[in-house]
Amino acid sequence: MGGVDRLDQNLACYMIQHRSKKWYWPIFRFCVDLAVQNAFQLYRMQEKIPGAPEHDLLSFRRQIAQTYVQTLSMKKNSVPYPPPRVAVDRRVLTEVRTDATDHWIAQGTQRRCVALGCKGTSVFYCEKCNVGLHPGCFKAFHCK
Repeated sequence: MGGVDRLDQNLACYMIQHRSKKWYWPIFRFCVDLAVQNAFQLYRMQEKIPGAPEHDLLSFRRQIAQTYVQTLSMKKNSVPYPPPRVAVDRRVLTEVRTDATDHWIAQGTQRRCVALGCKGTSVFYCEKCNVGLHPGCFKAFHCK
């Protein structure tokens, strides 16, 4: 069997299956499958290392996937996505937020409430801190 026939046969065995409306995804998937197939052919042509496991195409693809998963999971400096929401808004200093002077609730334009656990929007805000807050979240936001 020629090289093109072998390529077609091996690509048909373990093709990446993914439905998409984007026109370029089938081309991208084909390129990834082609790169894995070429890497497998190079692996078959190299000298065998004594004691190393012998891989067929499926186990070779699995080994590639496991290597990527291990490599990416070992990154300790990675930022979790999405980043966790902090208890207070970073735009307001803790000293200003908790000084208990001149914090007045006012009504203005609609803003996102910055209190922890509150995911809504409010037309109320603190005049001193200039952040959106519900009247119920106002006291909890300005306490330590």
